[in-house]
Amino acid sequence: MRANTLYQPWASLWLTDRKVHETRPRALNYSGWLAVHAGKTFITDPDELGPELVDILNAEFGTGWAKALPTGGIIGAVNMVSCKRMADTAPASHDDEICGNWKPRRFALRRTEVIKLKEPIAFRGQQYLFPIPDWAASQILNPAMAA
Repeated sequence: MRANTLYQPWASLWLTDRKVHETRPRALNYSGWLAVHAGKTFITDPDELGPELVDILNAEFGTGWAKALPTGGIIGAVNMVSCKRMADTAPASHDDEICGNWKPRRFALRRTEVIKLKEPIAFRGQQYLFPIPDWAASQILNPAMAA
């Protein structure tokens, strides 16, 4: 299994119904289960996030989300099914659009199923896709570990 590091709050959002796509500047040639690693970078500035995204975060995680969402670990996994250019796809909903960067020449990674872990697995992330050890993958895919 491979993992992808995302800044918070987007890592946690990708494990919700509100964010079906992760938008990226380059394509990802991968399909199947992908571990979601919440990096240590956490964007909390309402001016940077925008009022609509702050409203989504408050509704999904409560008003204390900036202190509650985990960082520095694997928080779940998504079943990634496609990676398409922005010109060839569209957001799944208005929330999905607000949760991503849908500028031209970017790519949308679409996921289907989601696994949310009860507790994060402390793990050091990396840029781009990176492999995780079998022990971590088995914990992620173990139904007893899911929230």
